[in-house]
Amino acid sequence: MGYMKKLLGAAVFAAVFGCFTACVPESGEANRIKDGNLEGGEGKTFVNFDNSGKAFPVSVYSGSLRTVKLADIEAGGSKLAEALPSRDGTAFYITYHITAEGIPFPYYDENSFTVYRVDEALAARVPVPALERAAFTQVYVKITNNGDFSLTFRKGTSELTPDGAASTIVINGETAVYMIEAGPAAGYAFMKNTSIPLDFLDGLEAFEPGHIYTFAFDGAALSLAKTTALDLEAIIAALPPPDAPPPPDAPPPLDAPPSGVTFVWSGNWIEIRPNTYTSSPIEPNQRTVETLTVTTAEPRRITVELTCHIYPPCDNL
Repeated sequence: MGYMKKLLGAAVFAAVFGCFTACVPESGEANRIKDGNLEGGEGKTFVNFDNSGKAFPVSVYSGSLRTVKLADIEAGGSKLAEALPSRDGTAFYITYHITAEGIPFPYYDENSFTVYRVDEALAARVPVPALERAAFTQVYVKITNNGDFSLTFRKGTSELTPDGAASTIVINGETAVYMIEAGPAAGYAFMKNTSIPLDFLDGLEAFEPGHIYTFAFDGAALSLAKTTALDLEAIIAALPPPDAPPPPDAPPPLDAPPSGVTFVWSGNWIEIRPNTYTSSPIEPNQRTVETLTVTTAEPRRITVELTCHIYPPCDNL
């Protein structure tokens, strides 16, 4: 009964989501969540889909059929959406966007969802579950045409259309990807100029599930250049490292400091009240400024280091 309530909650969420899209804050406003509330969104209910620390971009849907999309979230990012409160929890369905060998493809299974309670008038953080295991069952055939002739790929007498393409014809300089079912390779053929079959089997008897078969055409012959087994750990290991966080903005200029004192700024600043910033004590021979009023648009923690060059010493300032 509880699970049915969650499914019903997801269905109601999807039904009203279109009414909310005009009010959805920008994804960057996730930083405005304080103690569960969204600054400027008082009285409204939100969900903050949090994909931080995760390897893959995701799409979040309201139902298992994945027909109503709620949000697209980049790897390591987050996205806010206005929501209906749900004490019994709402089910959110996840699709992971994986790229291997330059081939992007979506992945989800029966466990790719999360149920979360959405409290009224708060901004609920909904962590996106990490993809920890994946069973790849499809076959991907990749062809790069380096020849002067066009290519097509057939199953029997039917020409197959590459993923994301409008035409079945692959011309010079193009790379195409086909998603097919696992099974015997006999019956498939690459055709030069749409009608001349090319010998491409090269001992290949079957297309194994969860594999990428990479072919290359040089204008005269077709060759199987590479066979790659899809493995989630290997895919994650091959991902580029996450971008380093940008350095903090330069602090705003100060008025002239007291005579004989130099101000040295460092990052990680926090605003304790509008335009007023504070720091913690630093080295014993340094003096801490408890508050310092500056003009800036961003909350920031300010550490102020005072270095004395003339008498009196810092202790007497």
